[in-house]
Amino acid sequence: MKNISQWFVLAIIAVFIGMRLTVYGDLRLSVANRDTQSYFDSSKVNLFSWEAFTGYRPYTTNFIYKIFTPPDGYRLRAFSDGANTVYRKVDRGLQDIAVLQVVLSIMGWPLLAWVFSSRLKNGVARVGSAFIIMLFGFTPQMADWDSVLGAESLSISLFVIAYAILIWLAFAYHGDPTDKPGYIAALVVLFALLFFWAFTRDINANLLIFPSLFILGLYILPRFRRTKLPILAGLVMLSIFILGFVSTRQRLPWVNELIHVWESDIVGSEGNMQYFTDRGMPEYETPEFYAWFEKHAPITYMKFLVDHPVYTARKFLKDQYAAFSDNMQPYFKVNEWEYRPLLTLIGNYLHPKSGSIFLVDLILLLMLWNQFLFQKNRAALPWIWLMTWTFLIAASSMFFNIFGDSWALVRHTLSSTTTYRLLMWMLLLILVDFSVQREKTGEAA
Repeated sequence: MKNISQWFVLAIIAVFIGMRLTVYGDLRLSVANRDTQSYFDSSKVNLFSWEAFTGYRPYTTNFIYKIFTPPDGYRLRAFSDGANTVYRKVDRGLQDIAVLQVVLSIMGWPLLAWVFSSRLKNGVARVGSAFIIMLFGFTPQMADWDSVLGAESLSISLFVIAYAILIWLAFAYHGDPTDKPGYIAALVVLFALLFFWAFTRDINANLLIFPSLFILGLYILPRFRRTKLPILAGLVMLSIFILGFVSTRQRLPWVNELIHVWESDIVGSEGNMQYFTDRGMPEYETPEFYAWFEKHAPITYMKFLVDHPVYTARKFLKDQYAAFSDNMQPYFKVNEWEYRPLLTLIGNYLHPKSGSIFLVDLILLLMLWNQFLFQKNRAALPWIWLMTWTFLIAASSMFFNIFGDSWALVRHTLSSTTTYRLLMWMLLLILVDFSVQREKTGEAA
């Protein structure tokens, strides 16, 4: 039965790859947004210098836009600020980046579908999971972003590929915690992917603290002390985290982003302004204010959030709900393919526009923990390990995006909302698989 279901999974993956290559138009088509020009400018740095990490844009976009720069420079004709939609165009140099984003997407979603489905026991669950994951990744809600020249597509695709490798490693190492060459090779690829993912967006590197601690935490258990792999993997991830934290603090964009928060949430409230004034903030928009802001604003702002838990919780829940309000890119329009409206409709079911997904994920995650804590299902442990830190990454990314920059909320939180939505389907499929296996065990008894 497993072999038959695996053939079905391969067939589903092949069909969806064919669909992705054919129904979304010329893969070279792209559209720029407000960030794109800054990628051109920032990528002029020496990639082997510290400035490549501390420039206006993170290292990964500097690297990509540098190596694809044509001899006569980029040509940008299709531009949208998100308030209006335009038709995509094939632009000099940018067509290579658009194709790269599509290729990474085509690598990521099939790999995740294959690895995730292969970890399920029930054949129907395996086939169903592959179908859902491929639909999730290749409906317009996700696929359209591959044509947008921003960090969103790169960040999501790199994470999906890395996550698939992590799922494989988690189950393989849980079953046989040794120093197999295959594990080491997978870790090398994983570290490379996580490095480029970490420096795609400012927030990404900071999120590596969760898998780092979860991996290092494995060493507490005696069976995982047979090798040094958990320590090695955890320390490498911590190193990327530290590099990202230090370099981000030396880059200018965080100042502009936090200024947006000041303008939208702090300046308009007399009580909020008084809090910061009492802690040494000079008069707003004076030279002294900006000098104070660069040195003291982040720490003072975090203290403000801790000292005002009701405000923090209300803003988080309100803005998180708003982040789910749209699930389509706002930059370009397309000449409708016959089946695109149907794909978009299906995508709306897979990418719900409701903040309730946060609560659904939390409930499903608790049900997964219940499998081990109260039903003594040890097979749930690898899933618990994977799904818990993934949920923490999604929630933390959402928190820092909400409180770190109040502009372009839906776009900036896209990685978080995508992770929440994907987690919902993965958790459901895992729990269904456990339920079916339990019923089979009961019948056999």
